[in-house]
Amino acid sequence: MRAKRGIALAMVVAGTIALASCASQQQPQAGPSDGGADECGPLTELTKVTLGVNPGAQDLVTQAIKEQEFDKKYNLDLEIKSFENPPASAQAVTQKAVDIGFGGVTTMAQARSKGLDVFLFGALASPSNGVFVQKDSDIEDIGDLKGARFGSFSANNSATFVVLSAIASEAFGMDKLEDELASLAVAPDAAISGLLGQGELDAVLLGSTATVVTQLEGKYKQIGDLSSEYIEATGIAPVHLGIVSTDSYAADHCSELVAFSNAMRDGVEYVQADDEAWERYAEALDLTDPKAPQALQDLLGANFRTEWDEKQVEGITKMLESFIPILGEEDFIPEVPDGLFRLEFVATED
Repeated sequence: MRAKRGIALAMVVAGTIALASCASQQQPQAGPSDGGADECGPLTELTKVTLGVNPGAQDLVTQAIKEQEFDKKYNLDLEIKSFENPPASAQAVTQKAVDIGFGGVTTMAQARSKGLDVFLFGALASPSNGVFVQKDSDIEDIGDLKGARFGSFSANNSATFVVLSAIASEAFGMDKLEDELASLAVAPDAAISGLLGQGELDAVLLGSTATVVTQLEGKYKQIGDLSSEYIEATGIAPVHLGIVSTDSYAADHCSELVAFSNAMRDGVEYVQADDEAWERYAEALDLTDPKAPQALQDLLGANFRTEWDEKQVEGITKMLESFIPILGEEDFIPEVPDGLFRLEFVATED
């Protein structure tokens, strides 16, 4: 067991996304679209929709959607707004700076529980994130993180961090992970990777594309794999990243949400079937290592989880419920909030 160390970083943050408090919202019924559709029928004219993304499976798929014009196939004109990390993109959704986004299921559950009108209407992926340390570190696995100065690309209420916490609890018998750490710094991948290299952090949790880059560089030692270790510890394949919007937007833009679901389906199918999509994605990330396209495909492609039906919702609900005793009702949620999942915006037959 490693000795607990003092907080060494001025950049340590509380991690909880600043979710503005508001009154409980009624769940509006989806209505006619501004794009000329009737009762959630297909859009009849090109309609602009703003979409928030950050690095990972989501920007891979949205890049394919724009390149192949899958959005225009369904009369959508997606305007992509890019954010550095999940906390920023989650705030864009909760503060309605974008119409649609991608959000961690735990973050959205907390936001909904606080009265914000966010909801999930699709699933995208299981976590494909790694935990890394210096090669000469005495940290060998997630159970050794007690007392570590830890860096995370996502906040302490994010789905990836909560999955890590669940692994620490279920597989290694730790108490609440955040309380076991000496400190927690939340910042974009490049920042925490740099701090790890400078010896200011002992271990870092990286985003999916940064995980691939770090694996290829071979500079650090990987001591944790969120997807495989969570499955091993719980027997469940965790869906941590979903497609999200707000009830207020859905009330008048049902057709846009269905059109986006259609475009996402086409985009995921395309990248799973086309090796060149991964080559272009590697180029977009400025990855020159010839192994990069295959490494991206092996990690991200294996973790797509896009089914969206009652069974999927039941599985995510059970996962969220299992997190409550680990994180505590006060710090997480007392129960899975009503209206968090909506099934009426699923992709239609092509």
